[in-house]
Amino acid sequence: MIRLRALVAAAFCLLPVAAAAQAARADDGPAGARGADPGAATVAVSRFAEVMVYPRREAPATVVPRNESRIAAEVGAAVVEILVDVGQVAPRGAVLARLDDTDFRLALERARAQRDAAASRLALAERQLARARELQQGNFVSPEALNQRETEVMSLRADVRVLDTQVATAQRQLEKTVLRAPFDAAVRGRSAQLGEIAAPGAPLFTLTQLGSPEVSARIPADEAQRLLQAREPMLEAAGGQYPVRLLRVSPVTDRETRSREARFALAAQDAPPPGSEGRLLWRDPRPHVPPELLVRRGDAIGVFTVASGEGAAAGAGAAAGTGGAGDRARFVAAPGAQEGRPAVLALPPEARIVIRGQAALQDGQPLRIVAR
Repeated sequence: MIRLRALVAAAFCLLPVAAAAQAARADDGPAGARGADPGAATVAVSRFAEVMVYPRREAPATVVPRNESRIAAEVGAAVVEILVDVGQVAPRGAVLARLDDTDFRLALERARAQRDAAASRLALAERQLARARELQQGNFVSPEALNQRETEVMSLRADVRVLDTQVATAQRQLEKTVLRAPFDAAVRGRSAQLGEIAAPGAPLFTLTQLGSPEVSARIPADEAQRLLQAREPMLEAAGGQYPVRLLRVSPVTDRETRSREARFALAAQDAPPPGSEGRLLWRDPRPHVPPELLVRRGDAIGVFTVASGEGAAAGAGAAAGTGGAGDRARFVAAPGAQEGRPAVLALPPEARIVIRGQAALQDGQPLRIVAR
């Protein structure tokens, strides 16, 4: 019993010592806490550059070919041969169909014969002109007769040039009886029928160009211009993601959808084929504040920043997670911000944002900054 009483007495003697030690530890606390305003709110802060986000945007997109052409007959003739059908691939220059060329060959032969006849007359006239010039030197031919010979030669030369053009035209018409693929293409449609008369301008084949497809996306009008600085644009289609490169944005806004068309080039060699549907994904180029840092004050939504009262010294302390005496909360509204969504905010990257303890803060309230 005596020993128990002695232990209790010793414990009571140690209490003042423990209290003094605790007070000493409190005095040795963080520099930002010593001398702090008793009404200061305890918060954690971070640089805006460390918390900013770039939200992902998306829009419906379609892979489209560079060209989708309806190949029509340029001359009227019967279809005598069809060499491709729907689903086949036609390399550039490949023959798609042939038309009856009998009439066109006859027209070419007739033009050549007329040209040959005119060339013969011209050769004769040139020999007669040369002879007349020899005779004129001996005064056996009058100057008027010589001028007549020269005029005749000039006229026949013009006739030959006209007939040369007619031969070239007949040759061109003959070539039009063979329909060829203008590019590497897949045959998507065929309306040509064997033995049918092809009328000039009537489509006979529908071809879709292969290789170098583009991505067409309908972008909201207010987002279109920001695509020029878009971060990481991608096409999500056919179960994969493919990098794309912006080619152009239409300057015209669709009145019904309030959107503008944007075209992108596909960089991947294994890109999805034309006709594939998907989504265009990109990052908004403007820095945003994460929604969890936003608070509402009155009718405005924004964030709390730290307004330092000790200049550069306080700024240096913020880098380590602590602040200086005189730090106060400043509410910065984000125009157009919505609760639960990232908000655009124009702040310098070094601005200090309150990331913990902002829910109960008031504008101008003293702060005690602690490590995150």
